[in-house]
Amino acid sequence: MASTADMRAQRRTNRALCDGCGTAEYANSRDRGALSGNVHRAFELRPSTVVDLLERRCLQKAERFEHALLACEADSRGRLGLEQSPYPQREYLQRARLARRP
Repeated sequence: MASTADMRAQRRTNRALCDGCGTAEYANSRDRGALSGNVHRAFELRPSTVVDLLERRCLQKAERFEHALLACEADSRGRLGLEQSPYPQREYLQRARLARRP
């Protein structure tokens, strides 16, 4: 698990998650909000929505996927009173990605 300081640093760089990935998909704040909203609500999503999330171009590379999950975890834990709360969505989506690999 990443330290709180690491997660806060990642949260500050959240806007640059997909820099250089060659897609405008993640360029505006509405897209970032939709992505983090889906990650935060991972347990509520239909299986097809989880697959759609995992297929987004800006999440295709493992490193970008992990950065996105870390940013979402930092977003959640960056809220007052939630600093030490578990974030099981990260492991859930990591397992879903591994299970989906060809």
